[in-house]
Amino acid sequence: MDRKSLPLSNRPSIHYDPNVDVLLEMLGPYPDLYEKEISEHFIDTIVYNDKSSSNIAFYRIVDNIGQDCLLLFDLPYELARISIGDICEYVIQLLDRDYYVTFLWDTFWITNYTTHLKNHIEHPALIYGYDHRKQIFFVQDYFDFFTWGRQEVTFADVRTSYTRGERPFYPGHYAMLYAHILYCKKIGNPSAPPPNLQLIRQKLQNFLMNHSYSTLEGACFGIQFLDILGKRYQANPEYISLKHCHFIVVHMQLMLCRLKVLQKHQPHNSQQYAVLIAQLNDLLTDVRKTEMRILKSQIASRYLSMDYAARLKDIKSRYAAIIGTMIDII
Repeated sequence: MDRKSLPLSNRPSIHYDPNVDVLLEMLGPYPDLYEKEISEHFIDTIVYNDKSSSNIAFYRIVDNIGQDCLLLFDLPYELARISIGDICEYVIQLLDRDYYVTFLWDTFWITNYTTHLKNHIEHPALIYGYDHRKQIFFVQDYFDFFTWGRQEVTFADVRTSYTRGERPFYPGHYAMLYAHILYCKKIGNPSAPPPNLQLIRQKLQNFLMNHSYSTLEGACFGIQFLDILGKRYQANPEYISLKHCHFIVVHMQLMLCRLKVLQKHQPHNSQQYAVLIAQLNDLLTDVRKTEMRILKSQIASRYLSMDYAARLKDIKSRYAAIIGTMIDII
């Protein structure tokens, strides 16, 4: 086969984490499956609050997202180096078998990135197709680390990254972070039972209670990520991450999707869910305005003309009230 491109759905337009984006786009063509997975997952969060990382993300290890509908295959880097000769041909074989391939490569060697020949950054990019005659892969990623997009990446760049790329070493608990180089998945079971309401309820409770899923040093879970952002701002008002503010938007967008799924599956509580949907829409509008104010201040290189810590405290209070009511309704 000379050319292949696996389908990707663009619903919903939620972009923050490549792994989350890819999964939602894969599930998009299967409405029942999409509703189940989006309602049961993407609640738990993890924020790193130490020297290893300052990132905030959905905590997926405890979820095993997609275990009931996806075929999953992860390839350890060490195993790949001793068993694979041509990494491009290997990826092509996976694509021919309908696997979406996430490649953890070194962007220093990939021409498409703003870090090309500047910085060594490991980044998980989705390869969803190829053109053998043009010697290119079809790739989706944040090539400037801000904007989601799809571009063509040459086989030559992929091979160079694979053979010459630098991989960071993480000690102790974090040693497994980048142990793999390929993360592959495809739809294996398109059927879906109704959402597990009790599971959703428990996860919402865990989120509000900041339930700890592991003993990772410096790792915090749950809604307290808003408190941590506020403390970072108070310690250094010049440090405001637009990406982390956008994570709040994404978490609420997915919560809004979840509310609509619950409303559909619990029609007797439809009016109560309608009230919560309206409240969350109002809160989401305010968070988006906050995000835009941060963006404008950064573009203009000006101090942010608002108390961001107070804004985060208000956001947390309103969000917690909405989720608490959700728990009571389910």
